[in-house]
Amino acid sequence: MASNPRFQASLISKLFFWWLNPIFEKGFKNNLTEDDLYDISNDESSKYLGDKLERIWSEQVKNCKQTKAKPKLYKSLISTFGKSFVLYGFLLCFEEAVVILQPLLLSGLIRYFTKDAPFVSEIEGYMYTGGIGLCALILAFTHHIYYLGVQTIGVKMKIACSSLIYRQTLRLSIDGRRETTTGQIIDLLSNDVSNFTQLMTMLHFLWIGPLEIIVVLIILWIEIGPPAVAGFVVMFLMVPVVHLMGGLITKYEKFSVKHRDNRISSITEIIRAIKEVKLYCWEKLFGDELREERRREVKEQKKVLIVHFVQDILTFVSKFFYILPVIIWMMYTSIDLRASSVFLVLRIYDHAGLIVGRRMFRAYTLLVKTRDVNLQRIQTFLLLDKRKERTYTDPENKSFVDIDIKRAHWEDNENTTLRNISAKVEQGKVLTIVGPVGCGKSSLLMAILNELELKEGKIDVHGRMAYASQHPWLFSGTLKQNITFEKTVDNDKYQKILHACALDEFKDFQKMDDKDATLIGDRGVNLSGGQKSRVNLARALYCDADIYLLDDPLSAVDSETGQHIYKQ
Repeated sequence: MASNPRFQASLISKLFFWWLNPIFEKGFKNNLTEDDLYDISNDESSKYLGDKLERIWSEQVKNCKQTKAKPKLYKSLISTFGKSFVLYGFLLCFEEAVVILQPLLLSGLIRYFTKDAPFVSEIEGYMYTGGIGLCALILAFTHHIYYLGVQTIGVKMKIACSSLIYRQTLRLSIDGRRETTTGQIIDLLSNDVSNFTQLMTMLHFLWIGPLEIIVVLIILWIEIGPPAVAGFVVMFLMVPVVHLMGGLITKYEKFSVKHRDNRISSITEIIRAIKEVKLYCWEKLFGDELREERRREVKEQKKVLIVHFVQDILTFVSKFFYILPVIIWMMYTSIDLRASSVFLVLRIYDHAGLIVGRRMFRAYTLLVKTRDVNLQRIQTFLLLDKRKERTYTDPENKSFVDIDIKRAHWEDNENTTLRNISAKVEQGKVLTIVGPVGCGKSSLLMAILNELELKEGKIDVHGRMAYASQHPWLFSGTLKQNITFEKTVDNDKYQKILHACALDEFKDFQKMDDKDATLIGDRGVNLSGGQKSRVNLARALYCDADIYLLDDPLSAVDSETGQHIYKQ
């Protein structure tokens, strides 16, 4: 990717977004591709953001264990991104002050052209005009800078939480995996983390809105007197309605995400076993089940949309309810309705209605939904039981595996899977384990990989491990990508590994039109069982690991191919 011009851009270029001109010109002339996109900075990378949030979250979890309190993810997010977010809050506060100043200047300009209004000199008229233009210029700068800044923070929060969820997925223990599903993890990454950007955009209005109301009330009191209070009484009466709507949205969203998790889990399981589903003609049965789960989800989503619809209606009509009692009061008390005063009242109440009826309403409902639904689900997942981290120690810096298992089993209520196993494999040695089906050979490898927790005993491992599973795992991509796994391609080593795994000897690649650039489907659907197994083995060999764990890698190949691989 090309270097990001924003890093070298001047202040003027950043204010006017001139640093985006080159990519706009390129997009105008040709279709943009992934290579045309700019590179990100280090503080925007997934690793940096994930490390930063993980460090703060781990410290909070550790402190909460000592005080026996429950950790809160939002506190970690505030510690990670709070400072920069607060600065943008001050920028928005300044912008809203300019927005309130504009009607005052326009009111002064109207008085200049109104004969029965207090006298306004020509110089003051020019000053009001210049002030209006200056306010518009300031808003043009601050508005876009603010929204770009807070949306960037929202995206960073999304990336950091996604990174944290991914890392937690890799560390889940057996008990932890039992309490979640693949569908829930997918839903967390696709839906729950996606609300941060919208929330960050609106959140500052929760504290700026009340300040604006106080300032506006003072201004209107000076301008029209006691009638100014009437509109704000209506605003305060809307607070219980906002609270009720926030509670309803949270309630319906919880039911909706529950049905969505079940639906995604069901789809994942059906796709995984699609051959069996087709073989036994279960399409209608599972299709009806999915449609029913989707119907329940849509039902809850309709309730959420109805609440939002009512909220939008109140937002639209509320400004009339704010202004109407003020005008009636002014008419009955015979207050002089000058053009400048009426314009000022209409403009300020219109803006106050926008702040209270739309932005504060929206900010509150987003906050309640994100806090009580999305963050709560992510937090619950992050607190699931994790595997105990294994430490590696060896003074001579040699690779080895030292096994001393007293007792290990997958679940607490089942029979012991591994019992009284001890062995030590040093550098340059090979250990072969044989036995009948179900005796625990794969479980022993899982214990070495720290996937199976030991109840008694220990396993010391020193060195980088590579693992070739009994059931090959392949991803959608080319054959070469599945073998190199995004590592730097060393052609000599690559060719040796292809030969060792019998991928060139028996001309597997030569039979394919694109050789090793052939695209394979999900889980290698267009490869035979033997080809999958050999590609899986080649990937493990290409890792340049110190320790190789091979789980029956020759089971799917014929005797001639197996003999070739064994000798190599």
